[in-house]
Amino acid sequence: MPSSVVLVSLLQAAAPAPGPASAPAAHQLPRIVLPLVGPAPCNGNGDEVVVCGRRDPYRYRLKPLPDQQEAAALPKAETTLFGNVKGSATVDKQQMPQGAVSNRVMLHLKMPF
Repeated sequence: MPSSVVLVSLLQAAAPAPGPASAPAAHQLPRIVLPLVGPAPCNGNGDEVVVCGRRDPYRYRLKPLPDQQEAAALPKAETTLFGNVKGSATVDKQQMPQGAVSNRVMLHLKMPF
């Protein structure tokens, strides 16, 4: 039994006999070289209509956005109530200690003295 194990091990370790060096492998395909072809020349005979031109490679690209200018601030909401008294309204947002946000509307009365 031990001699058969040694025999099998030697058979597995032996390299196969090399094939003929000049024969190409069956799985290799012949190499095909294609010449580089440029665009066809734009020549036309006298009776033919020939349209020559290149397509714009950037025609489908997104264009950069124009510079965005910030919108002008709204005018102050102020009006004359009566005489020299003016009233205005503003909004304010304040963070409360518990984490809640307080949105406020502030009404202002202005009276010169």
